[in-house]
Amino acid sequence: MAGLLADYGVTAVFGVPGGQILPLYYGILDEGNRIRHILMKDEIDATFAADAYARISGGIGVCDATAGCGAIKFISGLAEAYNTSIPVIAIGSEMEGDWLAARYRGTGSQVVDSKEVLKPVTKWQACLPHVNKMPELVQTAAQMAVSGRPGPVFIECPWRPFREEYTGPDYESNRKLASLPAHRPTPSRDEIDEAIQVLKEAKRPVMLLGGGAWRSGARAEITALAERMAMPAAASLTGKGVLPENHPLSLGVVGSLGGNDVSRKMVEEADVILAIGFKFSQNSTYGWTIPRKGQKEIRIDIDETEMNKLHTTDVGLVGDAKATLQLLLDRLDAQRDPTAVEKEIAKLYRAWRKKTGRRWRLTIVLLRRGSSPY
Repeated sequence: MAGLLADYGVTAVFGVPGGQILPLYYGILDEGNRIRHILMKDEIDATFAADAYARISGGIGVCDATAGCGAIKFISGLAEAYNTSIPVIAIGSEMEGDWLAARYRGTGSQVVDSKEVLKPVTKWQACLPHVNKMPELVQTAAQMAVSGRPGPVFIECPWRPFREEYTGPDYESNRKLASLPAHRPTPSRDEIDEAIQVLKEAKRPVMLLGGGAWRSGARAEITALAERMAMPAAASLTGKGVLPENHPLSLGVVGSLGGNDVSRKMVEEADVILAIGFKFSQNSTYGWTIPRKGQKEIRIDIDETEMNKLHTTDVGLVGDAKATLQLLLDRLDAQRDPTAVEKEIAKLYRAWRKKTGRRWRLTIVLLRRGSSPY
């Protein structure tokens, strides 16, 4: 298992050891410098560390825990990875197969149905039936984690097959199978043309950028579209930085967590919203008040279930953000001067900074006096 993970580009595994999971640790030692284990103080920490590793590296994060009481502590970290579409492989051990009847009310030590506990917060779950099935199991787990809308998966490794000697055929791991994004599907040409027509008719278009735009690596295409159509962009916390923060068309973060007056005003006054990998969550839309009535919405998302969720999508483009935007740019013949919009944004930012500067200076004075600013 350790060698397969290393073949798929994983360089670190985060976890807490236990007797049932030790074969993974021995395997990591055998791999030398290709992969290492990082000891965590708690299984919850391991899942969040794997999540962070995946976000920073652009690959798959991996965490491990012992049977039962260890693996079920994955739940909070995997819930975060599931909700924010982060590819994580969680590995848990399991007791002897003969003991499974003793799961009821803890008759057997550490015997808990981890797969069922973690099912609501994972895309896919599987149990290792035999050690010779390990290559295809890990390959499937990696592919499931990165395919379509990415997310966490769970592999359960029972005591006996986890300790058997591999006697199966030689295998070759294809690192591309674990690359993110795994595939770059695109919408039809007619759908692209429909979106272009809406953009060309827009008077005050705005982009909303989410984590899907970041994971797709669409920065260059988003920047090019913003500049060509004089279209400012606001981002959720997970989409922050896709359009560089110092770009004159950047509105920063939008929403009740980290948003600012400038982004809120520009988004609320827009007549057309182009949402890219943006899921319209409660926090990023000020309690689902965006889009407002009368605004048209073009939505680019690799997950078709995001279309028409909570509100109607005028033009839905199901596909990878980077590839879809490149198609749109190739067929878009419009060009707008961004000067007026950039000046408007700069003016709004000056007023906002002046207002918030006064507020923060007052807060600092109150804190120094020992008073609560709230």
